[in-house]
Amino acid sequence: MLVSSAALGTVAQGLHGGRWFLLSGLIVALTFGLLFAGVFAGFRYRPAMLVRLPGEAGLAAAPNPAPVFAAAGYTMMAGALLTEKVGDMVTGEDPWILGVVLNAMLLLAVAVQWRMAWVLPGVRLRPDGIHDRQAAGSLFIPWDALDTTVAATALTTWQLALHYRQPELVRRRGWRLGGQRLGTGTDAGYLARAIQEYVSHPDRRPAIGTATELRRLTAALAR
Repeated sequence: MLVSSAALGTVAQGLHGGRWFLLSGLIVALTFGLLFAGVFAGFRYRPAMLVRLPGEAGLAAAPNPAPVFAAAGYTMMAGALLTEKVGDMVTGEDPWILGVVLNAMLLLAVAVQWRMAWVLPGVRLRPDGIHDRQAAGSLFIPWDALDTTVAATALTTWQLALHYRQPELVRRRGWRLGGQRLGTGTDAGYLARAIQEYVSHPDRRPAIGTATELRRLTAALAR
């Protein structure tokens, strides 16, 4: 996609008048269309479901396509800007050192965006607890750390609050601040009920991640 957007940007550099306007408009429309799709998915796509993890013993919150849309949109924008900066360097409008630095920063930003999309951040329910993985760090909450009366409550459709009885059991890794709130691709109310199910019934935790347990949990939460 970076190569394609750079190619479009290169072609646009050689056009004038109406053709330049049409191709530039196409690049802008694609960029903002992808970014808008990412924002829309980030706020609106919150299905009440959990999915099995291939090769892992656990259940994952529904993957949200927002990071992929955002990375694609930023890549389109970066490709067009790269060709513009290279053109300015060739014509002498920008110093070479400035152009190299700016282009390196653009490529680094693209790499960070795709890293965030590739990691597939989100909440996992595992037999030993809850794992919240983000691009820069993670949070692990053992089941025993949570309050057995009310383990989690939905704050919005995409965020829930955790309630602890033993917060000292919570473990952080990398750059992961806070531990009271979790963002989720699954509807937050649905996920809070799933968490409560396993906090209240420790005997069901070892089966987390199996097809049979997912069917049982789905039926139980549908009532």
